[in-house]
Amino acid sequence: HVYTLLHVLMSSGIYYAPTLAVLNRSGNDSFLDQGAVNRVLIDLRGYLMLADDLFPGAHPLRDDFLAIVARERPLLQYGIFLSSHSTAAQWDASRDYLVRLGAWSGGLAFLRTLSPLLGPLYDHFMSIYRRIRYGVRA
Repeated sequence: HVYTLLHVLMSSGIYYAPTLAVLNRSGNDSFLDQGAVNRVLIDLRGYLMLADDLFPGAHPLRDDFLAIVARERPLLQYGIFLSSHSTAAQWDASRDYLVRLGAWSGGLAFLRTLSPLLGPLYDHFMSIYRRIRYGVRA
């Protein structure tokens, strides 16, 4: 659906909306049945495929699109989560995706080294964040 919406916007113009249209969508993610890491990998791979298809080569909007993705899907947060919750194969794929989105390869290697410490901290802080942001217990 994201591809279709972006394709329509590309042919008719893109407009900035300074307010949120949707705050939270929860409880209906059918991709979570294969685990949270695979769900994140679907997102990362999908956004890169969108960039490749909608903004090929040196298209002037490609970098802007990927910057928006990186802002909305913070690379540090994804890096911490994936470094501490993924298998070796999942980490290899996610590291490549994150680097293509602009993450620093050396920083990702450092996160992977710290993953035994970061994993429990990440889970704890995300639980607090969800309670504050959405008023839910996660």
